[in-house]
Amino acid sequence: MKNLLLFATLLFSNLSFSQNFVYSFKGTLSEENKTKLLESINQLNYFQEIKFKEKELNGQLFFTIPQGTTEGGKNDIYTTSTIKAYLIEAGLEPIDIYQR
Repeated sequence: MKNLLLFATLLFSNLSFSQNFVYSFKGTLSEENKTKLLESINQLNYFQEIKFKEKELNGQLFFTIPQGTTEGGKNDIYTTSTIKAYLIEAGLEPIDIYQR
């Protein structure tokens, strides 16, 4: 019985953790597109930081998705694909996404 209780506690406590992601991209980012991109991503409430290296023409977008948080009943994949669409709209080329 104690093992079952411990297992249930661990299972439900695991559901409360968040997932941290980094989306790398390349391309040039004008000030207008940068402002538009940040406004769009900030609406998701997951955004943390964007790092852009102008000389190398690339950057990284850091964001966290709280576990159990969804957009309109969709799963986290919807959120990451939404961010990808925002990067493309800003004229950037999404390269890779990984969990950190």
